[in-house]
Amino acid sequence: MAHFAPEYSNAGETNEGAKIYGSLAIAIGNVWLTGKVEKIAMADKTGFFQKRKDRKLKIIVHKFALPFSTPTK
Repeated sequence: MAHFAPEYSNAGETNEGAKIYGSLAIAIGNVWLTGKVEKIAMADKTGFFQKRKDRKLKIIVHKFALPFSTPTK
């Protein structure tokens, strides 16, 4: 079984979707995931991270969601 690493981008042309505030970081943008049959899907991503005292990064909140689209008739 092949392993595919996700590709991602932060929102904005100059990565303004990634911000650092002291020991907290926020990342907003998109991630492209590859499924078992190599179909690629884009999802919106949001993540909040905290640098711990031992300097390791801890994920506080993360969310992947399919982009909103209006239903068709």
